[in-house]
Amino acid sequence: MDILLKNGKLVNGNGNPWYRADLGIQGDRIARIGKIDGEAEEVVDITGLYACPGFIDIHCHTEMRLLSEPLLKGRTSQGITTQCLGNCGLGVAPVTDETVDNVEKMLAAIYGKTEEKWNWRSLDDYFSILEKRKISLNVASLVPHGNIRAAVMGFNNRKASKYEMDKMKEILRNSLEAGAFGLSTGLVYIPCIFADKEELIELCKVVKEYEGIFAVHMRDEGYALIESVEEVLNITRETGVKLQISHFKAEYRENWGKASHTLRMIDEAREAGLDVTFDQYPYIAGSTMLEALLPPWVREGGTKKTIERLTDKKTREKIKKDIRESIYGWENMAKGSGWNNILITSVESPGNKKYEGKTLEQLASIQNKEPEDALFDLLIEEECAVTEAEFAMCEEDVRMIMKHRAQMVCSDGLYGGKPHPRVFGTFTRILGKYVREERVLTLEDAIRKMTSMPAQRLGLKGRGIIQEGNFADIVVFDAQKVIDKSTFSEPEQLSEGVIHVLINGEFVVKNGKHTGRIPGRILRA
Repeated sequence: MDILLKNGKLVNGNGNPWYRADLGIQGDRIARIGKIDGEAEEVVDITGLYACPGFIDIHCHTEMRLLSEPLLKGRTSQGITTQCLGNCGLGVAPVTDETVDNVEKMLAAIYGKTEEKWNWRSLDDYFSILEKRKISLNVASLVPHGNIRAAVMGFNNRKASKYEMDKMKEILRNSLEAGAFGLSTGLVYIPCIFADKEELIELCKVVKEYEGIFAVHMRDEGYALIESVEEVLNITRETGVKLQISHFKAEYRENWGKASHTLRMIDEAREAGLDVTFDQYPYIAGSTMLEALLPPWVREGGTKKTIERLTDKKTREKIKKDIRESIYGWENMAKGSGWNNILITSVESPGNKKYEGKTLEQLASIQNKEPEDALFDLLIEEECAVTEAEFAMCEEDVRMIMKHRAQMVCSDGLYGGKPHPRVFGTFTRILGKYVREERVLTLEDAIRKMTSMPAQRLGLKGRGIIQEGNFADIVVFDAQKVIDKSTFSEPEQLSEGVIHVLINGEFVVKNGKHTGRIPGRILRA
C-alpha cells in the first residue's frame, strides 16, 4: 500500500451519513476501505477530520490560467480536484485561422491578455498542450457553441443556412469525438445570442447521440427569467438532451422570489421525464464581461466593430437610449442592477488599474461623466478587456436554490485583476458558511452536490464517490475550521481548513500547503 489515511470520518459522496474508516491507496486508486492493519509507504493520521471525494467544479473558465499557472493553488486549496471548461458558449477551442484573433480579443476580458500564443485549433490540440505541460488537477471540457458558430458564420446576426448548420454539426461531432462531455451556450454573449431555437435544437440532436449534456447560460436571468427557462425546457423536450442550466438565479430586485416559480418548472419537467439539473455559485453577485452591458447589435462583428460603434458620436447616443429604455429580447444588466451595483473587477492597462474595485457609478463620478460615457470610454481604452461583478441577487433566493435536490455547486470562476471571490472560495464557502454556520445544507448533502452529482452529470467514470477501485481524488478537511477567505477587496486569499488533497493518488495539498506536484489528467468522455 502506498498511502494509508487512518481514522477519518468518511463521507463517500452519495449523501449517506459519515462513518469512521481507513482509506488505503495504491497507485492512483483507492485500494481498500475499512479497518486496515498493516504497513504502507506513508501513513497519515486523520483522526477528527473528514475525508470525502475531491470536489468537481462543473462550471469554470480557467482555460488560459491553466497554461500560465498549472498549480492553480486557489483552486486546489478549496478541495477542487476536477474542473470542467468550455462553459457559457465561450472557450479556447475550436478556433480557425480566420477566427482565432477575434475570439482571442473577445475573450481577453475573461482570460486576460497574455503572451501565450494560441497555437491550437481543435479541442484535441488544446488538450495535447495541457498534457505536455502537466497540470495540478483534472480537466474536462464542453464544446463552446460560440466558437462553433464563429468558425462557420463569424460574429454575424443572422439565421444559419442548411450548409452552415451542417458545418456546425460536423465541428461539434469532431469535438465530441475528441472527448468533450457535451455542448455549452451563452445566450447573452455574441455570437451565441444570435442563434434561434431551431439552431440549438439541431445541435442538441448531435449531443443527444453522444449522451452528452447541454449546458445553458440562458437568454435572460432577470425580467424574462420564466420565458428563458421555458425556452431551454422546450429544447430538451424536442431533443431528449440532458439539460444543465448554468449558474441558476433570479436577478434584479423586482424578480427576487421568482426562483420558487422556476424551481417548480424544473420539478414539473423532471416529473414529466425531462433530465434537467442546474448548478449555482453561493454568492449574491454575478460576474462577466463588462461588454455584456451593451445591446447585442453593438457587439455584432466582434471587438473591433464594437469599438468603432462606441467611438462614433451619433451611435453612442443611440446606445445610451437603448440602455436607458431597454430593447426587446435583451437582458439589460445596467438597468437591472443599477450603476452603483456594478463593480469593475479587472482591467489590463496600468493607467486604469486604480479603477478595479470601483463601481461604474463611482467611475462616472470620478471622471465627471454620465455612467454610459464612463462605460463606453473604459471599454474603448481597454479594447473591451474588462470584467465586472454585479450585485443582483438576494440571499433568500440563493438559499432556496441551493437546497433544491437538482442543484449542484459551481464556481463559474473568472481570473484577472480583482476577481470575484468565487474563484478562490466557492467550495469552502459552502462547507463553512452554508453547512457549519447557517445549516442550510447537511454536510453529507453538500458533499453530494460537489462530488457524485457533477460526476454523474458529466459521466465521469471512477470519480465522485469514494469506493474501492475508484480514482484516489480525495479531500481531507477540518469541518470546524474550513472557510473561504476571499473577498471582493482582497480576492486572492487561499481557503482555510482543507488539510490534504490527493489527486490520482498523489498529495497535491499536504498539511495545508501545495506540494508542487502536477498529477492532473485530461478526462475525455
